[in-house]
Amino acid sequence: MRECIILAGGLGKRMENDLPKWVTPIGKDTTIAQYQLEWLVKNGVKQVFVTVNRQFWLPNMNWVTIIPRNLRVSVNLQFTIEEEPIGDEAGLKRALGWFKEDIVEEDILVVNCDILTDLDLSLLPTAPALVVVHPRSPWGVLEETTTRPGKQVAETIYEYTGPEVTTYSLQEKPILPILVSSGIYYFSKSIKNELVDNGMLAENIIPKLMKKGRLNIYKHDGLWHAIETPKDLEEASRILDERDLP
Repeated sequence: MRECIILAGGLGKRMENDLPKWVTPIGKDTTIAQYQLEWLVKNGVKQVFVTVNRQFWLPNMNWVTIIPRNLRVSVNLQFTIEEEPIGDEAGLKRALGWFKEDIVEEDILVVNCDILTDLDLSLLPTAPALVVVHPRSPWGVLEETTTRPGKQVAETIYEYTGPEVTTYSLQEKPILPILVSSGIYYFSKSIKNELVDNGMLAENIIPKLMKKGRLNIYKHDGLWHAIETPKDLEEASRILDERDLP
């Protein structure tokens, strides 16, 4: 796997700053962009295309020089500009339009710009594929347990000796039993012909592939952290400071 498209065309409105989310500082001396690029290169990726909203492609924000400034790896980095918010699926379709027909590799990795992970990309199944994860609850979760005192008076008879008693225990931000999209996809470049011109992957191509039984699912049990709010950013910074990542 040598090529990747990073979907960074959103406006990042929930981040409460003027920076594009992908270049937001995180941890001690890095950015989300630097972390993702170093993770990708570690997994064999050589060329990265990044979708960027026109609002953030400014003369005083030269992404071509800002991103590689502190990179500890070498990667071929290119950008595609979205004139208006069009959704991640449409952004992917436009980005795929930049690839030449005679390109060597048929499959391509697609990654949301706001995730941290330690996923080993060599474990991905055949394209098309979606990586799913068990998310961590953003809240503490109360677990309710109801019991009733009693005793067994015969093999099949249980005699209650008092009223029901309900107790509660608090789990601080537990891992949830549900599965969600990780924002990591693996597609054949020919998927371009099935993508919409304005819309989201989760609303169009992913459900369509699932319905047809064409989508392979890979469950990742390692590190995965989505950054959607300032609080998420604080937690992600803590994770980076505590672990030697990527």
